[in-house]
Amino acid sequence: MTTIPNEKITAFTGGKIITMDPDRGHAETVIIQNGRIKDIGDAELVRQYPDAAVVDLSGRTLLPGFIDSHNHLSSFGCFSRNGQT
Repeated sequence: MTTIPNEKITAFTGGKIITMDPDRGHAETVIIQNGRIKDIGDAELVRQYPDAAVVDLSGRTLLPGFIDSHNHLSSFGCFSRNGQT
């Protein structure tokens, strides 16, 4: 797991960034400022943020803003103690 330094601006680049925007499904760079998506664009976007901490995705895929906060603990309530529903 990569630890991001506590910087105001972080640029993620070098991978496939899925935007979930029907008009622009993918981007090459996403800029995060103070924990929020500030900008998306091509690889040249990094030049507009010279003080940004740059994270190279090394070809990996990023879904910015996606938080998988679900769990399956409630499914245990569907089963009785003897394993039957």
